[in-house]
Amino acid sequence: MSERKLEKYLKRKLPEITFEKSSTPILISDSKGNYLKTHTETEIDHEIRWYCERGRSTVAGYSWLESNIQRLTDRLDSIHVYVWLGTCDLTSYKRPFISLALPTDNILQSIFDTYDKFITLLAKYPNSHLTFLEIPIYSIVEWNKYQKHQQPSSFNPQDEILISQLEKLNCYIKELNTQLATNPSPMFSVDISHNQSKNSKSKKHLTRHNYNFTLYKDGIHPSTSLAKVWLRKISNLIIKDCWQP
Repeated sequence: MSERKLEKYLKRKLPEITFEKSSTPILISDSKGNYLKTHTETEIDHEIRWYCERGRSTVAGYSWLESNIQRLTDRLDSIHVYVWLGTCDLTSYKRPFISLALPTDNILQSIFDTYDKFITLLAKYPNSHLTFLEIPIYSIVEWNKYQKHQQPSSFNPQDEILISQLEKLNCYIKELNTQLATNPSPMFSVDISHNQSKNSKSKKHLTRHNYNFTLYKDGIHPSTSLAKVWLRKISNLIIKDCWQP
């Protein structure tokens, strides 16, 4: 998708709200969430309770909810928790650069196991609901380029593995949301995907070339327009989930 298409999407109006709020939306995320929070505009946006922390892992997000779930359910009649975690698990951060977290299969299984713990925890609270949000494709190469690495292209092989891991993770998220009988997550990566020319003769095509990372601020965090689009998509989902008859 291009910047022009993002702007075109933002001209669409939110669906009309015809019912009273039935649940309070709770969004648990890493710094991705903070980038969206800065662009809250609509009535729905302002209803979201944002609990986002830079560098937050899936385990850390679960620990936070485990410590705060009783307080949230005591104060609010009904909650709908949106878990948007996983980005910080798949890569390791050694200031200022990132690299693929190893071993990749173990990391992925750890995220799966922690997602399952979210389900078990919230099952104890009858007036709570849960949705997992898909993790956008991001780029080790682009982050390290933004941080002035001398050879960011040396991370191309890691990008390919990372994208594969993210695709597996998002497949698992789809399965979990189906099991939970909740509305599906927006597919955020669609907003940065673009088709390669069929006439391209390059023999060095990489999966990462399917994505327009210029729509990111730094290879991980969304630009202003992209953040607004993702927020709009989450708000559309929240209307379906939290404004029910």
